[in-house]
Amino acid sequence: INAEYMGDQRFSEGSDTLPRSELRSPDGILEIGVAYEVSWEWYLDVYPDSFWFCFVQLFCASVGPNVMFKWQNNEYQLWVNGNKIVYDGDIKKDYKRWVHWSLTFVLTTGSKGYVSVFKDGKPLGKPFKGSSAQANEDHYFKQGIYTQHTGPARKTTTFISNLKIVKK
Repeated sequence: INAEYMGDQRFSEGSDTLPRSELRSPDGILEIGVAYEVSWEWYLDVYPDSFWFCFVQLFCASVGPNVMFKWQNNEYQLWVNGNKIVYDGDIKKDYKRWVHWSLTFVLTTGSKGYVSVFKDGKPLGKPFKGSSAQANEDHYFKQGIYTQHTGPARKTTTFISNLKIVKK
């Protein structure tokens, strides 16, 4: 993956989202109907309790994010085309240690799509099965630890290592 850092900025001109730092792949890097795994190690060093954020997003350029994995309201959440799956967990147990995360997925507008979330090599919970893309076009990948609409998160420090996207 060839990701680039473009500074702390809003998602797009006129967006109501807050400035953020993120890694983004080129458009179209994720093909429809192909199995992928995205994996990374993540270290949470400092975290204010009320902060919620997104870990990973899979985007269809013409429609917007159709897959989003995030921490919000004291739970891990996987959103796929508006469908929400809640996973048990306590982010405070992840303080000061490297956690290995991965998503396996096939993006498709048909019934053969899926998204599974793994933490330290174990499934976080049940996978999503069904339509995982909003349009029949290639997607791109974004990762960044940021909030979208609430006030800036001060005193939050995270590290990401070994980010990989591979065809399965």
